[in-house]
Amino acid sequence: MIDEKYLRCHGAVEKKFTAGSCIFSHGTIQNHYYQIIDGIVKLSNTGYDAKDMTFQLLRNREHISLYSVFVEMPSLHHAVALTDCRILVMQKDNFNQMIGRNKVLMLMVLKELSSDFYYQPLKGCCYITDSAENKIEHLFHSLKYDETDQELLSFVIKMSLQQISYIANLSIKTVRSAIENLEDQGLIKIVKGKIFF
Repeated sequence: MIDEKYLRCHGAVEKKFTAGSCIFSHGTIQNHYYQIIDGIVKLSNTGYDAKDMTFQLLRNREHISLYSVFVEMPSLHHAVALTDCRILVMQKDNFNQMIGRNKVLMLMVLKELSSDFYYQPLKGCCYITDSAENKIEHLFHSLKYDETDQELLSFVIKMSLQQISYIANLSIKTVRSAIENLEDQGLIKIVKGKIFF
């Protein structure tokens, strides 16, 4: 989203998070802007049944909960590194001063926030379906979203069945069955244990 060098010039620092590390938790007040350099971050809520419900995956150059830089309210979700990640972290006050001095950047941030809210129902649609195949296919589309090559079977899913199971809130047995069904439908191909989507 925002140029990495520009952020660093205005006080952002790079932090490393190992897979499974908590970046921030539900209920905390956010005092930082976060932008992913590399890796995958999942945003999730804990449901009434105490199950972790993933609702969004974020990747390179994406921000994490940009809206939280502008409100003094507790976070409504957790942000956890799904893979090893490098993330630029910037104090909220520095971020607000930076965009306050740069009207072009401010407009870009407003457009990004608008885009986030516009696509929010689409991003969460895989979690309102009961179909395991639909959940997994939507997850794979989310992972492939920013890739230049959108041809069928051109993208390698770099996740284990356990990780897919965790994100889609499905058992490993259900994930295996759904992946077999997706392969039978020609939507994925498995070669030497790698899933191509």
